[in-house]
Amino acid sequence: MKRLTAILLIIIAMLFVGACTKQADKKAVNNTISSTTDTANKKSDLITKDQAKENALKHAGFDKTEVKFIKAEYDYEKGCETYEVEFRKDNFEYDYTIDAISGEILHFEKDFDD
Repeated sequence: MKRLTAILLIIIAMLFVGACTKQADKKAVNNTISSTTDTANKKSDLITKDQAKENALKHAGFDKTEVKFIKAEYDYEKGCETYEVEFRKDNFEYDYTIDAISGEILHFEKDFDD
């Protein structure tokens, strides 16, 4: 059982690293096309926090009036720009990691919140 858990954790880590690699490739293409180094322009390449929340809600199949948001914040780690979105509905907590450039859901969890 420990071996299976370890294998699953390795697979999840590889998927997350792969998603960040795709993001880095997109950035390289964008940097080649545009030589602008203005920070404001770089920020405009990102989806908004509200768009990240909407993507998470759409994936979970809920409307914003049905949930209570706990957290929705931008994160930059190891070259990967993401939004961490967390909300509760009924007795469950939903955690999402969303690519801040494409809006793609990189990871999600649904846990019973007792």
